[in-house]
Amino acid sequence: MPTHYLVITLGAQKYPDAKFTSSPAFEKSNNRFKEYASSTLKVRFKGEEANGLDLFDSDKGADDQDLTIAEFLERRIAALKKEEQHDITLLLYYVGHGAYTGGDFYFAIKRTRHKNPLISSLMGKSLADTIKDHAKAIKTYAFLDSCFSAEAAKLFLSAGGATHPHFVRRGISLLCSSSRDSVSYLLPDESATAFTDGLLAALTSGSTHAGESLTLRDLFELTWDHMRRRQDQLEDELGPQIREKYDPGKPEIHSPQQRDGDLADEPIFPNLFKGYHSEPKIGPEKPDYFPANYQAGQHDQTVTAQVEAADVKRATDVPTIPFARQSNLGKIRANQDRSAAEVENRGIIPEQAAEERRRIDTARHEAEEAHTRALVPDLIRTWLEFTLENMLKEDEAAALKYKELVKKENAERTSRDSSWSYILDKRDQATQNDYSHHIQYDSEHKQARLKSQQAKLESDPKISAFPVRRSKLPLRSGKFLKTDMISVGFGRFW
Repeated sequence: MPTHYLVITLGAQKYPDAKFTSSPAFEKSNNRFKEYASSTLKVRFKGEEANGLDLFDSDKGADDQDLTIAEFLERRIAALKKEEQHDITLLLYYVGHGAYTGGDFYFAIKRTRHKNPLISSLMGKSLADTIKDHAKAIKTYAFLDSCFSAEAAKLFLSAGGATHPHFVRRGISLLCSSSRDSVSYLLPDESATAFTDGLLAALTSGSTHAGESLTLRDLFELTWDHMRRRQDQLEDELGPQIREKYDPGKPEIHSPQQRDGDLADEPIFPNLFKGYHSEPKIGPEKPDYFPANYQAGQHDQTVTAQVEAADVKRATDVPTIPFARQSNLGKIRANQDRSAAEVENRGIIPEQAAEERRRIDTARHEAEEAHTRALVPDLIRTWLEFTLENMLKEDEAAALKYKELVKKENAERTSRDSSWSYILDKRDQATQNDYSHHIQYDSEHKQARLKSQQAKLESDPKISAFPVRRSKLPLRSGKFLKTDMISVGFGRFW
């Protein structure tokens, strides 16, 4: 069933309200991609039944472009399915500037504004959501030619939540001009971008090593090869100093949704290599691995002999009980020989040869199935014995390891407890010594103070030896001073 292509082109050449660099390379790249889609894929971009939607340099805002994409996909997919066309492929192409704002990635369009670029541009997540919602039942290939374009792979992966319920039957693959943290380049003459120049060269020249169609992975390798050749050509023309201004990195290929396999490995793009298509030859082709004396008509016999030899080798290589193997292999060969002899002896006419051959093959398959059924119990028993033996060995090793671990933990605990007891004993001893020293110091200090006071009382004639009150002082008692004052302890009375 032929593939029907839907093509959407996005981007801009000029950005009047933003500070992005304008270049004619963007428009030329978009025109070259549209020309390939029109001439090779037979996609029309004008008319109600056109399968192409060109929004490059559109005056529509981001929201209007998003709505136009959604309506286009719904209308054209429904129309193609109504015509019983179920093999539909969407090609999404963007060329222009990609940038970040606050960690959010967006694709710039003509209406992008410098003051609020995120809202006025095609947000990467919004574009992914639109493709997810309206192209979930078809194959989608995106060619993104902008700086940091590989960031879109993460957005397509996370679009619609973490469970990825969409793209159930098909999927999406992206070919990006640069990684998520590197820029893309224009050709020095601004005839195209470096990536689109390599991509269109790969699409229009094809490959000698591929079949009728190219996969996205083939395009990835061919594009990178053409980009390197173009860089070598520019170095020869302009000198090695061109690398200071023109040094494009390797593109990246991503398949964020692979529910039904990787779309990057599915042949989908026509191989336009000039020498690929040729007149069909009569008779079987000579395979590359056959010898020089190969003759037409020997191919089927040789392949049959190889298959039978492989069957015999596979039967003899089964690692099971020898007598069971030999017995069942003998049955297979006996059935083959007996059937061949019956065909030869009875002289079966050509019209009955096919039926007889099917009977022989049926007998052979039944013998092989019996052989397999006889071997299964032995294989299961051998596998169980091997598994149990390994489990026992693993249990013994685990038990030994556990014992060593417990022993090590006990030793560490004992050492730790001993160290802690030693620390506590030292602390208690130090505390006791400090207390004893303190008591001794207080006792000595108190005795010294008492001795000092006693000596002062005895040596000072102005201080009475006994404390009395003046009102109770006996006549002519104590030591009176010339000033008629007496000292009682530490107080003076007069």
